[in-house]
Amino acid sequence: MKIYETLNKAADYIIKGRHLKKDVAKFEAAELLMFLTGFDKPSLYAKFQDNLPGMAAKKLFKLTHKRAAGMPLQYLTGTAHFYGNEFICKKGVLIPRQDTEAVIEAVKSLPLKPKTQAAELGPGSGIISVTLCLECPEIAHITAIDISKKAISLTYLNAKKHGVEGRITAKYGNFFTLSGKSPSKFDIIVSNPPYITKKAMSKLQKEVLHEPSTALTDKKDGLSFYKRLASEAKNILTPGGYMVLEIGDGMESKVRKVFHKENWKYLSTFNDFKGLKRVVIFLFIGQKNVKQKQ
Repeated sequence: MKIYETLNKAADYIIKGRHLKKDVAKFEAAELLMFLTGFDKPSLYAKFQDNLPGMAAKKLFKLTHKRAAGMPLQYLTGTAHFYGNEFICKKGVLIPRQDTEAVIEAVKSLPLKPKTQAAELGPGSGIISVTLCLECPEIAHITAIDISKKAISLTYLNAKKHGVEGRITAKYGNFFTLSGKSPSKFDIIVSNPPYITKKAMSKLQKEVLHEPSTALTDKKDGLSFYKRLASEAKNILTPGGYMVLEIGDGMESKVRKVFHKENWKYLSTFNDFKGLKRVVIFLFIGQKNVKQKQ
């Protein structure tokens, strides 16, 4: 069977299982074949009329059946793209999404000082920390903390892949516990916390449920991590430091209220590529101006 015929058949499998548009299914089939063969796109297109060895076709159909059953494409190929770069992505860690690129734009908008010290809560595959190192020369170092050992491993792998391993320290553990014990002070904290509500989790697409639930939801109202960050991050941010957070659809007002109660100063909101409010930025004005707990 010729390569173009094999790709069409593979795309049909994907369409049948995922109800995707033909061009999207063809794209995914091509991505899977390039993963299996090592071809880049020009090489693949140049070989469209060539016969595909039977073993390669068998492996491709096996992968397309998994895709049709709901396994995310990124887990099948082991790669994901974010902000123009390719990252290693494996099952057990949240898949990078284009929505999150708004976090990078938000940080780049800030007047960061030279040798900025940053922290990230829940780096996952490390895409935010690595991209910030690539895009923001003012950031000298990022401490990335996650409760997933796989996330820590992937963060280091992606940092090394992009040559910024010397500027990132990935720590395993609870962000609030480790940061509370750390004598370090940070100039900026960034995070894409679990914000999907317990109720909304039951309505997600089947393929999203392949991702770790701890990276998606707090199993409550979606605000748990914002409340803890608003309350506890004041102990590790320098006065004048920034909090940059991804938020879910329709959550801006709720998150702003959470931080307002803790006397943070709201700075701005950034939209994602779809025009939805996706990132909020707050300023820490210092403990002396912060309402003290009773």
